[in-house]
This record gives sequence, C-alpha cells and structure tokens, in this order.
Amino acid sequence: MEGFIYPLSLVIAAALAFMFYRNNSYILMLLSIAALVYMIYSHETGFSSQNIKQQIADTIDESLKD
Repeated sequence: MEGFIYPLSLVIAAALAFMFYRNNSYILMLLSIAALVYMIYSHETGFSSQNIKQQIADTIDESLKD
C-alpha cells in the first residue's frame, strides 16, 4: 500500500488540475500544477522544503555558538 501513495497523489493532483481547467479556474489550475511539479521534483531529487528548513536551523545554531 505504501508504494501507491506517490503515484496516487500524482493522479489526484493531475485530476484536480484538469477539473480546474474545465471549470475555467486558471489560478487554481496553476497552483495544482505547481504542487504537482514540486511533488515530482522533491521525489526525484530527494531535496524537499524540510531540508531547507533544517539547513536554516543549522546555520542559526552555528551562528549562535560563535
């Protein structure tokens, strides 16, 4: 079941983008496409927003120690 979460989320995001396109809601369509692109990018590279947050926290910790 765990192996189906990523493809299922891609299908749902693509279906939402198509539904928003059909209902002439272009801003929501672009937002869902952006979410889809982010999901694919973070899955392929392994670099997500959690990593960025951790790097910022580490930088702050290092600067406070100095």
